[in-house]
Amino acid sequence: MGKITFVVDFPDGQEPAVSGATDILGGKLVSAAFFDKADRILRYLVLDNE
Repeated sequence: MGKITFVVDFPDGQEPAVSGATDILGGKLVSAAFFDKADRILRYLVLDNE
């Protein structure tokens, strides 16, 4: 089973409802983060390399 990670930016207050039954381009949602996970990872990597 292949997995793809992508980030979609929505205007504040216009985020769609997401649940385990959400169909994404024919696939099944298996994980969701309700914050900017990419930003936290990048901050960690930058701080770790200073």
